Amino acid sequence: MLFFILTLSCTLNWAESKRCPDEYARLSEDHSFCRDPYPSCDRKHSGVSKDEIDHILKLHNKYRSQVAMGEETRAGGLPKASDMLQMVWDTELATIAQKWADNCLLDHDCNQCREVADFPVGQNLGKEFIDNCYTKECLRSLKPRERYADWASNIKNLYDEVDYYDKSWLSKYWGRGVERTGHFTQIIWAKTWRVGCGFTAFFDGATYT
Repeated sequence: MLFFILTLSCTLNWAESKRCPDEYARLSEDHSFCRDPYPSCDRKHSGVSKDEIDHILKLHNKYRSQVAMGEETRAGGLPKASDMLQMVWDTELATIAQKWADNCLLDHDCNQCREVADFPVGQNLGKEFIDNCYTKECLRSLKPRERYADWASNIKNLYDEVDYYDKSWLSKYWGRGVERTGHFTQIIWAKTWRVGCGFTAFFDGATYT
């Protein structure tokens, strides 16, 4: 299963219109909003339910609150954050995330490919496999909603990059340790307050992902 998380730091009013609106086309000729799914991607299910949205928000805000309250002892003990914002769901970001997830790729799109009009957008992503189901017969017999993304495990794995973080980076971050802690910092960035996620379950010819 493949899921993508997009975050940004400001609010946005938005409504979908044509397939590739000018507001995205002018940001990037290859904007993820404008992409069609790869024809070779054997998708079994895609999308995020209302219950999953609530779960995703709860998980993000739990970790953010943990940092804000000064309860994170790893990374040398992170200080309290007085300006930590509560995350809310953003439909535009979720749409862009879903468009990218529907391509069945475990890779980031380009920075411009996920841009919105007025503020920067980051991206977290992850991948998991269905356990104990390895034959083509077993994999193809799975019902579309028989398996959901394990959001709790995936978001925890991203947050647990705190193990590689150093609190001395807080004063002058400048992207330090981004290769090993970039997902963690996306989650706990104080001024980030909107999140949207996409999810796709697909069969790649050998495994159900």
